[in-house]
Parts: sequence; C-alpha cells; structure tokens
Amino acid sequence: MLEHSLETLLPLLKSEHANEALLMILHIYEQTREWEKGVEAYLIAKPSMLNDQSRQMVSHFYCEMADQSDNIKNKKQFYKRANKVNSNCIRSLVSLAKLYLLLNNKQQSRELVVQVLDKEPSFAPALFDIAPECFVDEFEQAAWLYWLIKEKKINSVNAHNQMADFIAKEKGTEAARKYVIEQLRYVPSVRGFGKLIELEKELFTSEEHFFELQQLIKRYIELKPNYECKSCGFSTNNFSWRCPACNNWQSIKPLTGLDGI
Repeated sequence: MLEHSLETLLPLLKSEHANEALLMILHIYEQTREWEKGVEAYLIAKPSMLNDQSRQMVSHFYCEMADQSDNIKNKKQFYKRANKVNSNCIRSLVSLAKLYLLLNNKQQSRELVVQVLDKEPSFAPALFDIAPECFVDEFEQAAWLYWLIKEKKINSVNAHNQMADFIAKEKGTEAARKYVIEQLRYVPSVRGFGKLIELEKELFTSEEHFFELQQLIKRYIELKPNYECKSCGFSTNNFSWRCPACNNWQSIKPLTGLDGI
C-alpha cells in the first residue's frame, strides 16, 4: 500500500503540487524510518515550491541521518545541511554544539549555544548540561546566565538557581537567599523553593530534618514532567525532538511555571 502511494506521489515532486506530495512522502518515510529516502525525495523537488513545514521535516531527516552515523565528518555535514534547509532547526545547532564540544572546540560550541538562545530562548534549560563546559571559567558562565536572565528575559528556574550559586560564592549565602526569595515572589516554583531550603540549611534544628525535607522536594520533582508538547499538550520527563503523541517535530519545550525547569 505504501509502495503504491509512493509510485503515485514521486512523479508529483516536479509538479505544482510538489510541496503537498513531498509532505505525504516524508510522512511515509517517517513511518518506515527511511530518512535518506526522504532526503532524496526532497532533492528532487524544486526549492521554490516548498514551504516551511516540509523544510522543517527534511531538516530533522538530516539530523536523524547524522545521529545514526558513526563518522564525525558525516555527522557534522548532515547537521549543517539540516541548518541550511531550515535555519530554525534548533536540533541541528544543539547537536553541532555538542559535537564541537566533543572535539574540544569550545569557541565554536559557545557560538552555537548563543545562536540557539537567540533563536529560541525557551531551550536554555536543555543546554545547561553542555553550556558550563563551553565557557572558559565561572566568570564567563555567570556573564552568560546574566545575559539569559536580563537580556533574553528567560524565566528558567535552573538559570536563577545557578545564578544564586554564583552570588553565594561572590557575596555570601545571605545575598543568594535574598536573590532566590525575590525570584520566588516573581515566579513561584518548586525547584526555587528547593534552592531556598538548601541555602537555609543552617537554620534547621537537625541535619536529619533538613535531609528529609530535601528528599521530599526531590521526590516531588522526580514525579513531575519537565517537558511539554506545545502542539498537543503531551508531557514527559524525557526530552525528544519529535512528540510521540502528535508526531510534530521540535514542538516539545521545557516546562515553565510552578513545576518548571
């Protein structure tokens, strides 16, 4: 049945219905996970006939090809092609940033991280696992966090909590505590409250009571999802570039609000 559909659709790639045909072809190859064939179909169609939706899908096909490759050169090439097809493909930029970091090219990785945040500031929490390694020292990382918070206006609890750690090192625990309280008044969050408890450890009557409260907060956070699909509302703890519920690409974003990250 799929083969018959493809036989009908492939000739249409050179017609005025190229975009509609390509989208249907891509959905078929998406089901069979034949990413390379999807790219081959894209290369047949006239670029001027394609819209953003089809380009976005193709960019993720390139990224899937890159993820499956064991060759560093091929990975880099596929990610770059993905970005060329769709300049808003955040996945290709994040993946390239991680790849350059693996190759110990911190400057290139850092530039890509900044590009991601310029295009999609909401992805900042997803970069916290690689960003610290991209920067030369803690001062540079603190400057990056300040840029995120003040310039990009990002409401990431993790960003504010990391900033509190820097403040504690530079100005002391009391200054960090005041910073966290100010953020909690502005945007209440469980993770922010957890950071406040951590900073007020000395006020607890016993180590045991402090540890119990910390464990309760940690357990609550573990039970709550960290990401949500902006297309269908699907929530999950495991980030993926394709929503398993509605199959949309790049629609899953870090959660904000009380349980946000």
